[in-house]
Amino acid sequence: MIDFNQPYSRPYFTSFLENFLPEDFKEQDENIEIPFQSKYFESVTFLGEADSLSLTIYEVQHSSENDARIGLTREMFRLMAAFGKRKALVVLAPKTGNNYRFSLVTIDLNIDEKNRIKKDFSNPKRYSFILGENAKIHTPQRFLIAQGRVSDFIDLQKRFSVEVVNKEFYNQIAVMFSRLVGGKRKQGSRTKQYDHVLLLPSTPYENNEQKYKEFAVRLIGRTVFCWFLKKKKSANGIPLIPEDVLSTFAISFNPNYYHGRVEPLFFNVLNTPVNDRGTEFKEQPYNKIPFLNGGLFEPQPDDYYTGNRPNYALKIPDQWWKDFINILETYNF
Repeated sequence: MIDFNQPYSRPYFTSFLENFLPEDFKEQDENIEIPFQSKYFESVTFLGEADSLSLTIYEVQHSSENDARIGLTREMFRLMAAFGKRKALVVLAPKTGNNYRFSLVTIDLNIDEKNRIKKDFSNPKRYSFILGENAKIHTPQRFLIAQGRVSDFIDLQKRFSVEVVNKEFYNQIAVMFSRLVGGKRKQGSRTKQYDHVLLLPSTPYENNEQKYKEFAVRLIGRTVFCWFLKKKKSANGIPLIPEDVLSTFAISFNPNYYHGRVEPLFFNVLNTPVNDRGTEFKEQPYNKIPFLNGGLFEPQPDDYYTGNRPNYALKIPDQWWKDFINILETYNF
């Protein structure tokens, strides 16, 4: 079985294609002359085709060092148009580096309002997986391997569709919400009942279910926003939120993680101008985190936080945090 965390290998990838595509997939290994002056392409290899999908498979060795996705895809469109192809799976493998891109590239013919034939090109920001060393492989493993052989072209599109991936992600977040506040959650054909693990101070759960839900929505929304910040980098190439603050690694070294890391991040750091922060929040790991003045991290009465006095009667199990952040870590943001 192919390991999507390994650098690209043509024999291993061809073996994966034999189990991924319909049984009429015909393997080839033919170098193709590039019929135009290319900015990125070093070589193109015809890996095979699947007649039932009207699909061609190519391997492109390229010289881009920064994954020039749009530029590479445009050249792929030119190649497909030159050979009269409308549907292709493409492996975009750099000459240097241990990551590669696996993309579904399509050219559709449509008639516009003036009865002219118009070519619609697939969006290079969609229908793509980054594979190789340190890549997040949860999603490709699920959609490219766990679901078995492709049945038709619609099935193939769904495997690569960003909407499907997003739906899977938000379904998992919804489950984590139910695990936090309790209640019933439909999962597939089954409905599961969860007991709440969130404890709010002096708040009988049975009489304040809405308060629990509102707190959980704020908590999850703030954390996902922080995760996007973590994936952003400063002008110096430093992540806006470091691993020592927001990661499963951080949970392992910070018991009572909510009060030890998350609460300070929200209220003492992101909600506080840098010069107004307490001494400990001007030092690592918080010293590079910016101030956000949009109000998202302003403490609400039901956050049970006043100044530097967290209410330890508010409890969120570390295991919930590990499972929640593990979901965030498995997706490529």
